[in-house]
Amino acid sequence: MIYYYEIIFASLLWGTSGVFVKYLNMPAESLAFIRLSIPVVVLSLWFVYTKNNCFQRHSVTLYAISLINALRIYLYLLAYSLTTIGNAIVALYTWPIFMFILGVIFLKEKMTCVRAFLIMMAFSGLLLIYGRQEFDWNDNDVIGISVMLVAAFLSALMMILLKTEHQVNGVESVFFQNLLGSVIFFPLFLSVDLPSVQQVSIASVYAFLIGVVAFSLFLNGLRQVQASTASVITYIEAVSGITFGVVFFNEQLTWNLVLGAVLILGACVGLVYQYEQPS
Repeated sequence: MIYYYEIIFASLLWGTSGVFVKYLNMPAESLAFIRLSIPVVVLSLWFVYTKNNCFQRHSVTLYAISLINALRIYLYLLAYSLTTIGNAIVALYTWPIFMFILGVIFLKEKMTCVRAFLIMMAFSGLLLIYGRQEFDWNDNDVIGISVMLVAAFLSALMMILLKTEHQVNGVESVFFQNLLGSVIFFPLFLSVDLPSVQQVSIASVYAFLIGVVAFSLFLNGLRQVQASTASVITYIEAVSGITFGVVFFNEQLTWNLVLGAVLILGACVGLVYQYEQPS
């Protein structure tokens, strides 16, 4: 039972991301550097301690995943700074939809009528959320949701690529995912207004909790929990994130957002279980 609690706690930690981003109010470039570099530093020390030379198992695919993740993290943080936590986190959880579509295209996975219906259901939810305001590219909500949708697509692309990569274990994979981004964002971190000591300290705690603790708990939980079940449990992140937005930032729960979230999350849960069934 403890493995389920590990996945639940990891999901709750991920759900705090929007709170940290809103509270810190830092440039996305600065926060991205800290978010990506802390896991690299911590895991590097761990590899030295365990005498693990993970670079012996590096590959072009791992570095491609690392580049994609660098852009994904930046867009993820930027989206939270532009729109509400509720809008951002619901848009983020379209990634299973994109993953399934990419799987059909690149991995030749089968499309069924049920799966097609679930995809249409999810995109109907997106239209409802976009419908909360006039569609204007100068509107921060529209930009933020759109940016998070790109981040969701990149998350799905990463998952597809990770399916083809079997040379590294879970911890090594997390290290490589963050590696190139920590290098790329370092000069950008220096090029913008440097954050205060307090901001750096809180951002470092955020990076450690999200990038190291949450992933470690999740990967450990996956040892005993079925992947489909674990995927559904992680939807606690969306529910908790929306709740944190309401509690800490007085965000409004409109019927568009609630119904859109139900359609999107419901479709994704359905796809997760469909994914485990023969086509």
